[in-house]
Amino acid sequence: MKIALLADRSVQAEALSDSLVRAGLYCHTYHASRDLFQRIDRSGYDVVLIDHELADMPAVQAVRAVRAAWSGELPVMVLSDRRDEDSVVNTLQAGADDYMIRPLRARELVARLHALRRRTGAREPAAGAAISLGPYTLDCLSHRAIFRGQRVPLTPKEFDLAALLFSGAGRVMPHAQIEQAIWGYALPPGSRALANLVSRLRRTLALHPGNGVVLAVVYGQGYRLEETAAAMGARARRRGL
Repeated sequence: MKIALLADRSVQAEALSDSLVRAGLYCHTYHASRDLFQRIDRSGYDVVLIDHELADMPAVQAVRAVRAAWSGELPVMVLSDRRDEDSVVNTLQAGADDYMIRPLRARELVARLHALRRRTGAREPAAGAAISLGPYTLDCLSHRAIFRGQRVPLTPKEFDLAALLFSGAGRVMPHAQIEQAIWGYALPPGSRALANLVSRLRRTLALHPGNGVVLAVVYGQGYRLEETAAAMGARARRRGL
């Protein structure tokens, strides 16, 4: 899940971002409202988190701006120290989907974020788009995987994993982030479920150097899907680069 956090420059905001990343979520922090509004369309966020104490505009105004531009498609949660009823009611009436009062409980926050995405039907990574890499294309609307023009049958979890890895090609995808995205929770220590799923996906899609795309284990961290140097070189030559 991709989170956009609009917050001031504080140790509190940094700690919040770190806790979300440790829970397996992607979190990008914006310190100015205008920066968030400029990037939000292109970044495919699932939830927007807004700190009540913003430097450049009231949180209620930021909520209204998000809601006016993106209607109900993008869920919004406000985090606040304010416990009075007026603050809560005004924020929800402005269009926020949830309001959480500090001190925050990390597990509850993550659970609420997942619940918001489920309730609002927020998109999964790259949903509604085609992701292409080498001879592979993933159609995230129809949940179809295409290899050299032929459809490759994938189970729902295999497709979700493929969409996650292909959308983040070239980057290390941490174990925790994959587990949260696929199962919605951290797998028990010693579980082989993720390793087995990766193995099946690698075998089903034939992800190996001969096809120009590999799915590598980054020990102690996670997995990385990437195009091979040979495949990138061949593509560059075809383009006359």
